[in-house]
Amino acid sequence: MASILAPATVSGTLSPADTREIESILGRIAAKHSVRGVLVLDRASGAVLRSTLAPPQSPSKTAVDDDLTRRYARSCVQLVSASATIASDLFADDEVRLLRLRTRDHELLVVPDTRFILAVVQDMA
Repeated sequence: MASILAPATVSGTLSPADTREIESILGRIAAKHSVRGVLVLDRASGAVLRSTLAPPQSPSKTAVDDDLTRRYARSCVQLVSASATIASDLFADDEVRLLRLRTRDHELLVVPDTRFILAVVQDMA
């Protein structure tokens, strides 16, 4: 089965076995009916490492929308940065583990890690 994930822009960060396992997990998440796309970002630079974010109303989950991916990536990095600042101000020795932004039509789940940011965009309908 061909990978529906865009090639990494940062290489050498994971072993081939780790990469295959991660791509398998991301593929399973992306295959869910309500999921519009999955993004994996480099935490330090905000660079998009993987994306399955398809254009709205696209029947294909394999067509990656680069402009939409960049907009979501930029917003996710800003959201993680702002929430980390708030968390450190309110809870001195704590860290953000999950962010969930829900609108009437969509939901954005963001999981910041020390090296990566995982974001899942899904439809609410």
